[in-house]
Amino acid sequence: MKTKVVLSLLLIVLLAAFCGCANKKATGNESKLPEEFAFLNDTSIPGDAVLPPAAAGSFEAQYARLFSVKENYQMHDNAAIVTVGDWLYEDESASYYQAKVERTLKGELPESIVLAQIGNSQSAELDFPLLSCGEKLLVFLNEWGKPGHEGKNEYEVDSLTAMFIAPDSDGSVWLVDVKGLIGTATEGDPECSGIENSAGNAALVKELKGYLASFDPAFEGFGADFVCRFSEAEAVFAD
Repeated sequence: MKTKVVLSLLLIVLLAAFCGCANKKATGNESKLPEEFAFLNDTSIPGDAVLPPAAAGSFEAQYARLFSVKENYQMHDNAAIVTVGDWLYEDESASYYQAKVERTLKGELPESIVLAQIGNSQSAELDFPLLSCGEKLLVFLNEWGKPGHEGKNEYEVDSLTAMFIAPDSDGSVWLVDVKGLIGTATEGDPECSGIENSAGNAALVKELKGYLASFDPAFEGFGADFVCRFSEAEAVFAD
């Protein structure tokens, strides 16, 4: 009888361990990433995650000018690395997401904020997908200035103020500008001369896009006109 009880308890423990890891996916480079970027190892999406509805159409955003990585850092009140959480809701101009602040690079932010992404299920920005749970981004933030949203801890993001973050198999952390707007301005900014654009490395770009596709398969079809090491961008911030 005791033997049966022990075996039953052991089976329960093993099942619990299996279930706890069933939805856990990893990048395979857990031992290589710097400790402050260990969160990049988690590519799992909770089974109860709330994802945005698919966009029925698209629009091409019009910008008076583009801003480099350094200009974005200088002109915004906050800069941070965030992990996108659940889609919350949408209105006529934006989609709203919960986001966890993994690291604040400028300003002061709480541990959790709301990202207000330009676009919704009716029309999303061309070549810049609606955000999805689990994605990691470098974002340059000002509070969402929409009337009626004051003081709600909401921050605007779009293709001009956000870059996706992905690790490679060697443990290096990269910024990926899928639309290329920030990268275009960065390459023309003499103050960003230390940032190396490695988009010409097809194997690297494929690997980074593969990581991003673990959160949203649409990334396989997007471009990656500009990729650079996060460490190089961070050095520019410090100049």
